[in-house]
Amino acid sequence: MIRIIKISKTELQVPEPLYLDEVKEHLNIVDDDNNEKLEKLIPRCRLIIENFCNISIIAKRIQLIAEFNTSDWPLNIQNDELLPYGPVTAIEAVQSRENTIGSGMPDYSTLESGWRIEGDNFYTTSCKVLKLIYTVGMSEVPEDLKLGILSEIAYRYQHLGDEAVQKSTQISEEAKNIVQPYQVLWL
Repeated sequence: MIRIIKISKTELQVPEPLYLDEVKEHLNIVDDDNNEKLEKLIPRCRLIIENFCNISIIAKRIQLIAEFNTSDWPLNIQNDELLPYGPVTAIEAVQSRENTIGSGMPDYSTLESGWRIEGDNFYTTSCKVLKLIYTVGMSEVPEDLKLGILSEIAYRYQHLGDEAVQKSTQISEEAKNIVQPYQVLWL
C-alpha cells in the first residue's frame, strides 16, 4: 500500500481516442452545424471517463509524492492499484525527500542509483517517501472505453441546453455501466 501525499497530472500533446467523424457517425449527424460543440465534448467526456475509472486513456505525466510501505517491494508498476492513473508506460525519475530543518517544504533530490526496473517490477533501497515522475496512458484504447466516451458524448449532446448537465463532472448511467470494468478503486 502507498499513502499519497501529493499528486499532479499533466496531459501530454497526443490525439484524442475519438475523432469528430466517429462521434458524428455514432450520433447519426450529417451536417457540420455542431462540429465545434462536439469537438469540445470529446476531451471533456474522455476526462470524465478517466476520472470515474481512475485511469489514463491518453498520455500524461504524473508527479506522485507518496509514502511506500517497505513490505510492498518490489512494486509492480503495471498493477494499476499501486501507482495511480495507470497504465504506467515509463518511470522517468525517482527522487528522495531531503530532511528540512524547521518549517517549510521538503526538497527532493534525484536518485541516480538505489533504484532499478526489471520487467514490470520497480525496486529501491532508498527511503520510504519518494517522488516518482512517470508517464501513463494507453497505447491502444479498448473499444468498450471508446463506446463509454461516445455514450457520455451522446448524453451531453442530448442535454446541450441543460447547464447543470454541462457543468456536471458526474458520469451518465449508461457510460458508467459500460466502463465500470475499468474502474480502479483506491483504498
